[in-house]
Amino acid sequence: MPNEKILRELVAAVTPAPIISVDPGHISGVALFLPYPYLGGITRYRLFRYGTVNPSTTVSIEGALTRIVATAMMIGPPVLYLEDQYIGVAGHGSGIRLRGASIKALLKSRLTWEILAELLPIRTELVMPSTWQCSTLGVAGSSQRAERKATAQALARDFFHATVTADEADAIMLGVWAVGHQERTTGTMCRAVAECAPKRGERWN
Repeated sequence: MPNEKILRELVAAVTPAPIISVDPGHISGVALFLPYPYLGGITRYRLFRYGTVNPSTTVSIEGALTRIVATAMMIGPPVLYLEDQYIGVAGHGSGIRLRGASIKALLKSRLTWEILAELLPIRTELVMPSTWQCSTLGVAGSSQRAERKATAQALARDFFHATVTADEADAIMLGVWAVGHQERTTGTMCRAVAECAPKRGERWN
């Protein structure tokens, strides 16, 4: 009998899946996009909920991810799109320039999301910032971090009619990129839409 995990991956490869997008960090931004089939074979992705999760403890991330996945499972098994990081040493290279404790906190956050997703289990895609930011935000990878953050907030606010923090905006716009990625990987036309104001996930912690 075929392995259950392999079957799940085969189905996910041809079916647009719910999208959980996460910008990990000291405070993680999280967004949930749910797909709905539409006329003409187009799958419309609605931003269903967004918010932040405080990853100061593993329990807070575990509880939040469990609740988010339970919501997504009303449609089907989700895919977690998790922002990866290139972390440069302060003063060198082109990565995020952080020191000591900040690097440790950032890596702990990303790895916690990744490990918990594996345990649930749900499929995870790691996405470098430059991969989604250039096409979704329309800004160069060499632009200043503050400019990219401001652009993400403006786009999320204007398109989804949502008041968002910088962390939430990054998660939302990563999710918009992920919608396009679902189209490229499944061969089904997928579009992010703003059909109604999304809910903020105050209770994700």
